[in-house]
Amino acid sequence: MLVPPHGAAGRPGRYGRRCRNGPGAGLLRRSRPRQHAATLAEVQPSTIAENRGAILPVRREDGRVSDLRATTDAHRGQPEPFRWEGVDELAYKEHDTTFRGVTRRVLFGAGDGQAVEVRYFEVAPGGWSTLEHHGHTHQVVVLRGSGACLVEDRVIPLAPHDLVFVPAWAWHQFRATGDEPLGFQCIVPLDRDRPALPTDDEFAALTADPAVADFVRR
Repeated sequence: MLVPPHGAAGRPGRYGRRCRNGPGAGLLRRSRPRQHAATLAEVQPSTIAENRGAILPVRREDGRVSDLRATTDAHRGQPEPFRWEGVDELAYKEHDTTFRGVTRRVLFGAGDGQAVEVRYFEVAPGGWSTLEHHGHTHQVVVLRGSGACLVEDRVIPLAPHDLVFVPAWAWHQFRATGDEPLGFQCIVPLDRDRPALPTDDEFAALTADPAVADFVRR
């Protein structure tokens, strides 16, 4: 049985707390109780309907526990630009210092009936995402701001409405270089592998190109 977080609406519940230190300070982190996590296949439409709007823990095939936002809402409006009703701002990553000034929102996920997760990321001016690679792909749509990204060994300038495809096992990193946040939508499979950081040898090989060395942050 899935058990939703407890607590008053709009505040972290039993399984939520506020970050106090580090790059994600002030953002919502969630501790996921593994004993309550069902597999994605076990989640029933009735469970989603009964827990509409809650964040429910779901166990993936590899044993990790992820967030399922239970929703059957046909429309979620924007009380302000790039902020959506019922969509929480989350920490980009927990207990990690490989990034600066990045937030994450899950726009669509397992509760919306598809095999993909649609996230919205914002990188604060001067910030960057983690330099990493993994076996799944990214499909990215830039929505606001300006910046650049590394994909494999290429540094690409970014502007609103640009499309970026990150192949499997391609090194990638996003940076905001303008005066406003770089906001982009990123689509990934629900069941995906963990990202890997570059070893010292991999980082040395990657930064042998002066343009890449000048761009990347670690």
